[in-house]
Amino acid sequence: MIVTVEGDVSDQQAHELAERLGVELIAEPICSSDSVRLRYRDGVLQAITVDQSGAEMTVSADYVEYASVQRRRQAQGELLIKAVQGRHRGTLTILDATMGMAADTMLMATMGHKVVALEKSGWLFELVNDGLQRAASSGLTDLPELVCAEAVAWLNQHSDRRFDVVYLDPMFAETGKRALPKKNMQLLRQMAELESSGEELLAVAKSRARLRVVVKRPIKGGWLAGSPNYSIKGQRVRFDIYSVS
Repeated sequence: MIVTVEGDVSDQQAHELAERLGVELIAEPICSSDSVRLRYRDGVLQAITVDQSGAEMTVSADYVEYASVQRRRQAQGELLIKAVQGRHRGTLTILDATMGMAADTMLMATMGHKVVALEKSGWLFELVNDGLQRAASSGLTDLPELVCAEAVAWLNQHSDRRFDVVYLDPMFAETGKRALPKKNMQLLRQMAELESSGEELLAVAKSRARLRVVVKRPIKGGWLAGSPNYSIKGQRVRFDIYSVS
């Protein structure tokens, strides 16, 4: 995979981003299905790639909608919140060990929980962080703490850290279905590294959770590793709950 930052010599933001990622700053875009380029457009960091048909996909992180009171009220009935909170009604400390585009991360954070989110992909971390900064500027205060790190390595390095809940939404190989996911998921599947060991990830997560580990899976997908205590099912996804207390 090739990652580049698009900008000109006077673009300070682009220079700083390229330096943080340790990648090349380019003036002319590279367009191929095995590359992703990052650029700032109207103050927003964008990731651009092309699919196998040559169609361009542009993705940015926008979390302003999570600031709305209505969004928070709707979240009360969402399966994710039921799976994470259980019968608990207070503030939880949650580790989202596989953040991705942070949609679930933000939902948990805007419900008032203290969320630490890990993402091993540097360019994806930058994309989400840019979205969080703009959300903060819009007045959103319930924000997660972001860490650019691989989950198992980070947890092993921080053996003293404990969380009420550890949340896992690991990315695996495609199921082979013809229906294409949303463009941000297409980009993630093309560019992100797939998780390789569900067994190790779940085992470490269990050792750091006080209450439960919640694993998001496709509705017909297999267990991550071992049978859960119970599952909460929706039409397309389910949440497997592994109790540890």
